[in-house]
Amino acid sequence: MPKERGNLLDMLAGEEPGPLARILHELRGEGEGEWGEKCVSKLLKRRVKEGKQYRNVYVPYGARTAELDLVLVLRDRLWVIESKAYGGRIMGSAEDLNWTQELGRVQSAFYNPVRQNGNHIRRLSEALKIPESRLYSAIVFENRADLKGVKGKTGRNYIVCSRRDLSAALEKALAKERKPFTKEERAGIEAKLKAWQDGSQRAKHIQQVRELLNCGQCPECGRKLIVRSGRYGEFIGCTGYPKCRYTRKAEQKDKGAAKRAEKNDYSSW
Repeated sequence: MPKERGNLLDMLAGEEPGPLARILHELRGEGEGEWGEKCVSKLLKRRVKEGKQYRNVYVPYGARTAELDLVLVLRDRLWVIESKAYGGRIMGSAEDLNWTQELGRVQSAFYNPVRQNGNHIRRLSEALKIPESRLYSAIVFENRADLKGVKGKTGRNYIVCSRRDLSAALEKALAKERKPFTKEERAGIEAKLKAWQDGSQRAKHIQQVRELLNCGQCPECGRKLIVRSGRYGEFIGCTGYPKCRYTRKAEQKDKGAAKRAEKNDYSSW
């Protein structure tokens, strides 16, 4: 995967980690996704003095957890930030199930991040017992991503932008005054977010994701099935969408899936 190039001016301004931080990052074997999160975190620390950040938050819902890249707690709202380490041309809209990344002649599909982070916001709203109107979604792509192909970059409670445009989006949103949290409300929110940063939850969450991705093979086209979240809850759908529209209820079993799985290796999907 191509790497994000650092901006010297942003480094000097303290809005992006410096070259040494990048070297240490690579020596630790951390991925581009983790680097993107660090860059967003550094930028927010510089630009938003009154906010408090919580990275890698594992929000419980039922027997599972949802992983949130970064939650920014402000005086009157929470920003739930999803960092995307994608370059190239990005195409999609808020209504699509999947978006497309185009790198040269190669196109790859990935789950609509507006929907993805919308699910995160619903989980966080339920877990914190605060209305969704108090939460705002930000999908932040790397600066090298071309977002001209994204339709509807802003909505009632979300924005899609590159990292360089995040500050302007924050300033515009912060200009709209809302009723602030009380000291007790904010203390309760921050206590829960801190508790959900427990590193022991990471391995558990990864195992859950693997289980969700191991839903068998589509009986119609042969592609992999995964668990998705929709308006009426979770369902199992084909990764070949929109060409293949096979779905079934999450609790409904596919009797032939186990036998077909024995004959297929999904590691490259």
